[in-house]
Amino acid sequence: MNLKSIVTGAAIAATLVAGCVATTAPAHAGNLEFGGTARVKQANVAIGANSIFDFSGFDVGPLVGTGTGTVLVGSDPIFGVAGSLITLKDFQIQKTSATTWTLLAPVNDFITGLASGTYTLNTFNLTRGSVGPLTVFAADYTGVFNNNLPGGIGTLVSGNLALNNGNGFSSTVTGPPIPTPALLPGLMGLGVAALRKRKGEGSEAEKETVGVKA
Repeated sequence: MNLKSIVTGAAIAATLVAGCVATTAPAHAGNLEFGGTARVKQANVAIGANSIFDFSGFDVGPLVGTGTGTVLVGSDPIFGVAGSLITLKDFQIQKTSATTWTLLAPVNDFITGLASGTYTLNTFNLTRGSVGPLTVFAADYTGVFNNNLPGGIGTLVSGNLALNNGNGFSSTVTGPPIPTPALLPGLMGLGVAALRKRKGEGSEAEKETVGVKA
């Protein structure tokens, strides 16, 4: 095999290795960490009736309005620096059991005021429980960032949100990893075929060179 074949083969191999690293390393959407104060307004309604998840700046009566929250340390800088204020829309939740609620309808632009994009809430499942003598609330939810960031799976934890003055909460929205493209096996196959072809060309060139010298 001549020097040109060796160099070309090495270049193909290096390209494949680089391609594998770039393709298989999963990219993650940034996390949004935020907190504030909230309450479940009308928490003691009958099962099947509606309550309101009400954020700080509590609204009077049965109205659904907006409140404020704060970007917390740990958020990706794309959403803003820690301490930045964001706006959170109140929303209706339906009581499904003595201790559970679920989102009545999606909330467009649930979070606004981020440095990049907004967040729409699609599902929200809230549970009331206890830790020793303390009442606690926890929720899991899903949604979508309206700035082309993937994912939007969230969790929320708090103390007793059924109090009239609410309670502090913290929440995290996590973007899932971007899946590895299915194209990778095909690229690997093409790369191996290219290496074999290059090796074959090198062998033929060696034969021709030997024939000329003879």
